[in-house]
Amino acid sequence: MKTATTRASRVKTKSSNSEAKFFKDLSLKKDVTTSKDASTATTLLKNKLQFKVKVMAYALAKTKFKFLNGINRLVDSQHVNRMISSIHAMGVVRPIIVTKYTYKGVTGYYILDGQNLFTGLIKLKMDVPYIEISINNDRHLVETIALLNNSSRAWTLWDYVNSWSHVKEDYIKLLQYSETSTIELRMVACVLNGMKGYSSTINRIIKLGKFTVDAETRAVKAMNYMTDVFAELPPLDRGIGLTFKYAYMAYLLNNFSSYNHNRFRSYLKKNKKLISAANSDKTKIDLFFKNA
Repeated sequence: MKTATTRASRVKTKSSNSEAKFFKDLSLKKDVTTSKDASTATTLLKNKLQFKVKVMAYALAKTKFKFLNGINRLVDSQHVNRMISSIHAMGVVRPIIVTKYTYKGVTGYYILDGQNLFTGLIKLKMDVPYIEISINNDRHLVETIALLNNSSRAWTLWDYVNSWSHVKEDYIKLLQYSETSTIELRMVACVLNGMKGYSSTINRIIKLGKFTVDAETRAVKAMNYMTDVFAELPPLDRGIGLTFKYAYMAYLLNNFSSYNHNRFRSYLKKNKKLISAANSDKTKIDLFFKNA
């Protein structure tokens, strides 16, 4: 019985030593000092990632892995430098995420997350740890990139619009109207989407790839009205300015069929002082539009 126990312990120790070496080789920030620590750490990592971490040699990685330019964010030189400093200090604490996929007719291993880390590793001429996942189609590609990047460094709304514009026509229109307008992106999205005013749900709609353009001709006319009015506002701090702009957008969209643009502009010119005096007071702003 004693012999059997000793053999079992040896087998367990040998396996645990391999697991500890796995962490050491990847330079994961984990102080693996006991067999129990190594086993627990390996289990937690596998449960979290659900994928096998592989390592590709520097010479092969620098030519094999490709960037998804346009869909993914551009490599940021400052972020790359921070990654290099982190690697010097702690080693490589995570892998990059890649997929073998055919994008715009070119098949290759594309980086979904970790393009700055990858660039740093290549600059240091280091091997690249990576995880390979499967992608079903272009929509799945964008969804996965957004999810992965948002979990590491939050995407802006512009990042989502830009990515979805590669696979959905309505996002191309949103991008085009936003880039040629002085109106805030979320306002443009609400108007194009056919909403009756600003709604925080527009952020979620855009991120999930569910944004659609409704009544485009009407929306373009409304955005032209908004551009005129916003240009005639007196100097306001950002908070007061946004409050008024959102209020005007709601007023315009809810009264669109009876709205008289020239009359409202005349009213605005005569009562600019009321806007400054309102100072984000919703009651006063509501009264301003009630009397318009």
